[in-house]
Amino acid sequence: MNGHFFVFDGMDGAGKSTALQGLAERLRGEGRAVFCTREPGGSELAEAIRECMLRDWTQGMPIQTELLLVFAARAAHLQHSVEPALARGDIVLCDRFIDSSYVYQAILGGVDSGWIDELVSHTVTQHPERYFIFDLPAEVACRRLGARGHDNRFDRIGLDRLERVRQGFAERARACPDSHLLVDAQQAPERVVDVLRQALAPHLS
Repeated sequence: MNGHFFVFDGMDGAGKSTALQGLAERLRGEGRAVFCTREPGGSELAEAIRECMLRDWTQGMPIQTELLLVFAARAAHLQHSVEPALARGDIVLCDRFIDSSYVYQAILGGVDSGWIDELVSHTVTQHPERYFIFDLPAEVACRRLGARGHDNRFDRIGLDRLERVRQGFAERARACPDSHLLVDAQQAPERVVDVLRQALAPHLS
């Protein structure tokens, strides 16, 4: 694989999607090939699984089902989208990846993290060079989510659970300082993109 793989993760409302697009525009302005994608989703099959996951089911969705759907979508996404982009030599910028599983399904949902470890070992064929974890106070993220409207059931988790999500991502970042960078998402969007571009410099030189 000749390309580069970077992940943007963190709580909803932290601005990671906006920053990802801003960074993509800057890199393309430098003449680089960039492939932007997301999880769950990012390929035809994975997007269909995403729709199933985000739907409000009358009987609810067991957390075990949610986790298996996440990894089913992830396997399709990697095979159908990420691996071909890396083979082309593209810079792949992905909105969410494995850390979201450990936070949302393990820390928040109560699934044993060892089960996630097993699923990762059997399904994840590509690992990113760097994770950017977007962090800001849960109250700010909650206000942002309210302002944009609640698009799906993950947007409606509430302030207390959102704080648990924030702490879960921060713990992941602290545990893996060589691969994870905690990004202050309260900065102006342009400044966030500057920070990201500087962090990518050693990988793209």
